[in-house]
Amino acid sequence: MASKAEQERMRQELENSFPEDLADIPTDDTPDSEWDTVRDESATVILFSKPGQRFVGHYEGIEEITPENDEPFTRHRFTGLNGKPYAVNNSYVLQEGLKNVQKGNLVRLTYVKDIPTGKNMNPMKDIKVQVKR
Repeated sequence: MASKAEQERMRQELENSFPEDLADIPTDDTPDSEWDTVRDESATVILFSKPGQRFVGHYEGIEEITPENDEPFTRHRFTGLNGKPYAVNNSYVLQEGLKNVQKGNLVRLTYVKDIPTGKNMNPMKDIKVQVKR
């Protein structure tokens, strides 16, 4: 194992091997309205872990994900009340609950309970889907 001094020297060497800090690179101050977004930031995936947990956000529709070396899957996209993108993996419950929700509607998802799905299988999460009037 390397000594503390050796670890510090390696840390500094690594730190110095990166290009200059972005704060030191000139940029411009033009507003976002003068730019076209060609790809939004990736959504934070919401994982319900305890009954009673809630998420509130504006529904943005379905997103199909096709990983390079894996099976495709579907997520429901939202914009949170903080303006950030979020996604919830699809399930039968969400698919049915969100199928008539219009893009932009304010939605509240509440994790109610687990539903047994069969022998040796993970339970399905029962999610209550509500739309703001």
